[in-house]
Amino acid sequence: MKKFIKTILFKCSRALCFFYFKKIKTDINFHNNGRAKKDYEEIDVLIPVTERDIEILGLTIESIRKFSLNRIANIYLVAKNTPKIRFFANENNCLFIDESQVCNVKLNEIYYSFKGIDRSGWLFQQLIKLNWDKISQKKNCLILDADTIFLAPQIFVDEKKLFFNCSDEFHQPYFECFEKILNEKRLLPLSFISHYMIFDRESTLELKEEIEKKCKMNWEFAILKNCTKDTISGFSEYETYGHFLYNRKREMLDISYWRNISIKRSSTLSLKWLIDNYSKRHKTISFHWHIQ
Repeated sequence: MKKFIKTILFKCSRALCFFYFKKIKTDINFHNNGRAKKDYEEIDVLIPVTERDIEILGLTIESIRKFSLNRIANIYLVAKNTPKIRFFANENNCLFIDESQVCNVKLNEIYYSFKGIDRSGWLFQQLIKLNWDKISQKKNCLILDADTIFLAPQIFVDEKKLFFNCSDEFHQPYFECFEKILNEKRLLPLSFISHYMIFDRESTLELKEEIEKKCKMNWEFAILKNCTKDTISGFSEYETYGHFLYNRKREMLDISYWRNISIKRSSTLSLKWLIDNYSKRHKTISFHWHIQ
């Protein structure tokens, strides 16, 4: 009975939060105040990439350069060291980073399979994202999924706030892993998964230190040990970092509804066509492989 009441209270609180963020709260990125790029802090962008992402990646890079109101210093593409990836990075004025040189854990040391599907590379990308501070020298870095394209001007960080998104996503194993590695529960009954997130250096280091303090081991190995492996996705860098910040520093967060849509991939689409057809109601559009 107690568990049933907790479930009902959680669902009610989640519904109220969604109503507030989706219907009431003003979204600065949907009601732009006209400030120019020069007004906002310079950031780096980091995108983990595989060769199959190249079909969409050009649009992703074009959109972030067009719509980021934060000036962009560098765009890092982190991937396997292949001629195709290096050529793409060079042609698109991006910096290539060999993924094998980023993490303490190597890809061949990760064993994660669910119902015959190898998820080791997917989990490895989560660790790459949390290691952004070993690649970028900036105070803040935008971590962006390779299959997500911006449709409208975006502010990611200003002199007072980090701009986060909450979403309709919900996957309980992410929160179970969060509780295991940090020994605490999330205080916001919503998801921070929106396929991109701005990370600040100080908080990223604090997160890693806290995981190591609680788990008594290197933070990467702690995540691998506590990742829920009886599901196709057992850990989320966005949920972990987002709820870690909300639990401790919510005053530095400006949270809005994500306004994302997912559609099937097509190599014939242009950024102009996507903007013309989707930007009135959405901030981003994603082309996930699992919906093809």
